Amino acid sequence: MSEVIVFTSGKGGVGKSNLCLNTALQLTALQYRSCLFDGDLGLANVNILLGIEQEYTLDDLLFNDKSIDEILVQTGYGFDIIPGSSGVEQIANLTAEQLHTLIAALTSVADYDYFLIDTASGISRSVISFCMAAQQTIIVITREATSLTDAYALLKILSVKKYQGAVRVLINDCDSIPQAKSTYLRYKKVVDKHLDIAISPAGIVLHDDHFERAVVQQKPLLELYPESIGAQCIKAFVSNLVGATGPGSESGGLSQFWQRYLAQIAEVVPDNRHQGAGGAHQEQERVDQTSGPVFGPIAAASLGYEQPDTSKPGEIAAAMFGAGGYADIGSSAPALLAPIFKRLNQGEISAAELRQLIIVDPGLTFQALRLLNLDEVAPQGHFQGLDELTRGLKEEDLQPMLFQAALRSASGAAAGRNDSEGLKEWSDSYRCAVLAKEISLAVSFGFPDDAYLGGLLLDIGCPTAAGTEPAGGGAANHAVRGAELLQSLGLNPMICDAVRFHHHPPFEVGTAFSLVRIVYAAHALAHGAESEEALSETIGVVEGLIDLNGEQIFELLDTAKEMTARTAAWLDLSLTATTDPESSNTQYGSLYGYLLDNLLTRTIMSPLSRPASLEDWVRNFHRSCTLLAGIRRIICLVADTANEHLTAIGFAGCFCAEYLDNIVISADNSTSLVSQAYTTGTPLIGDLYGESTLSLGDRQLGSLLGGSRMVCLPLKADGKPVALMVYAPDEVQTAALDRQMSTLLTLGTRAAEDLEVLRTAHH
Repeated sequence: MSEVIVFTSGKGGVGKSNLCLNTALQLTALQYRSCLFDGDLGLANVNILLGIEQEYTLDDLLFNDKSIDEILVQTGYGFDIIPGSSGVEQIANLTAEQLHTLIAALTSVADYDYFLIDTASGISRSVISFCMAAQQTIIVITREATSLTDAYALLKILSVKKYQGAVRVLINDCDSIPQAKSTYLRYKKVVDKHLDIAISPAGIVLHDDHFERAVVQQKPLLELYPESIGAQCIKAFVSNLVGATGPGSESGGLSQFWQRYLAQIAEVVPDNRHQGAGGAHQEQERVDQTSGPVFGPIAAASLGYEQPDTSKPGEIAAAMFGAGGYADIGSSAPALLAPIFKRLNQGEISAAELRQLIIVDPGLTFQALRLLNLDEVAPQGHFQGLDELTRGLKEEDLQPMLFQAALRSASGAAAGRNDSEGLKEWSDSYRCAVLAKEISLAVSFGFPDDAYLGGLLLDIGCPTAAGTEPAGGGAANHAVRGAELLQSLGLNPMICDAVRFHHHPPFEVGTAFSLVRIVYAAHALAHGAESEEALSETIGVVEGLIDLNGEQIFELLDTAKEMTARTAAWLDLSLTATTDPESSNTQYGSLYGYLLDNLLTRTIMSPLSRPASLEDWVRNFHRSCTLLAGIRRIICLVADTANEHLTAIGFAGCFCAEYLDNIVISADNSTSLVSQAYTTGTPLIGDLYGESTLSLGDRQLGSLLGGSRMVCLPLKADGKPVALMVYAPDEVQTAALDRQMSTLLTLGTRAAEDLEVLRTAHH
């Protein structure tokens, strides 16, 4: 099936069509079949960009008996175009026979991997209908105030109509990374405050004069200037796009998309750009403090599915997946992901640790189960070891999976909870999982890891966003919902039953099979009341379900408490977090900052453009440091394969190029700040004029860099240093040194991964 992605914008002139066109070309370069549908009332823009001539349009398909093959434009670049023309606006007035012809024609091209739709700008009925029908919408904005306010107006309507797809924002034509980041955060702040719709960053495309040159020559930018900054940004955007969706994930394919579109375009779209004075005075805040449309807050949307009167296996899960309500299920708390993402950005977490992380968090475990073929990893229906669950995941899937979890969490799915609520939910779920496993071992139940999964995923059916519990909800509803979700993934039915029945009365559970009783007992203990009297009552219930006495149960409680505390320490979590909103905002903001650093780094150093040589690698790294952090004077030192020496490397014309051949430092030199930073894997800062403990080599490096302080940052891959960067911050940079170092460490991690790939290829 085709993945349908809509490109739209609030105003014209933001570069949307150019970006959509080059996206199609890059998808072709990645061996994906793609088609661009022009919903912008004609092919004028594409004519200019590609210099092509169109003979027929959608009008001819509808009214002149032309076939889809006759109107299809083959560009010669590996992707096709369907010209929309005025036929797009006339769809709402077609007869039943014409609609049948249209759907049959448009779905006959369903063998494309990606179907891109370039809409008109603004909030016309056609634009809104395209967005509402798609599972993913890309909104293109620039730093201009009119672009931001018009894009806000577009989001306002999607919010009112309770859009269930993903909205991602592509920031175009900014002069620098900080400017792009500031533009996005300013826009997101207003959206989050006034609208009930989640947005997340799709990428950035920096200003590049090569775009204009390509337009003049009527060729795509990626064709003429593949190494330009603009081209690199587009490649990184497409890389993230493919990693986030993958072809064939569109619900129902092209046929269902066009059916949804027709249903939408038949409706009347409200024009909210002009409000009466009674509503306008409620919102004084403006995007970038400019005039433009303003709107009041929107009531929270429901999950978007109805509870069936009678639940058959898979009905609830099918309704959730089909209706888009799935986004509120299985999100991880920002407070949980923020410290992990910080370590990931700085290269301080290995692939083995990432696998371990997955099986201690319900949200990540659920996402892993969605990716796995359970018939392969658990052929008998049971997990013989929790490592089997993550062993089936490819190593290259681990970081994108965590990235997507952070993206969903930071973009609003879990933002309805404060830190203490999110961490309490995690600690309760994890403690329940540990208790279930420990109880299984104590009573000699044969499948303790099944019990662990049942305890961990017990509340997976709970929506994580505030206000999303459907009518008639509650404990029983979320238990059934969670069981149906797990059953739809092919999980052991006994685990699904444990989830389904964990809120039933004890006298009913007493007749259930062992796994259900074990998980039920673990849940009662993990979520039990704190008073001694209530705990005594809970233990009495547990004793009636499993063959353990009170003393044994207390021992298991102590074990679970100790393991939860130990795991929390490993995750760098404080389980005594305050409920102060400022604390929650700090963790939420931290996660978003780490997420943006990661995204911006991927934009600058795309995995699709790996360096072919060591000289290319250091050139890319120098350029990235300049773009992302404004640092031009750096020295890179790379370790040899034996980790005995650090050797400075550069390229023609780089900073200190004429001196680099002379710079070789012993990796085990205990007197050298550079060596210490590398061997310990810890960033170190030295005062070149105030510390006599610095080695002479350190002082020579500082003299070359020309500063009073020297910063040594290890570049780590899979948790181990492979290289080092040294720079001397100026006075302005010193004022924000912590933030700058965090950004550079994220960049360094990406560079270290490239270096390891390069070394492997050469060996």
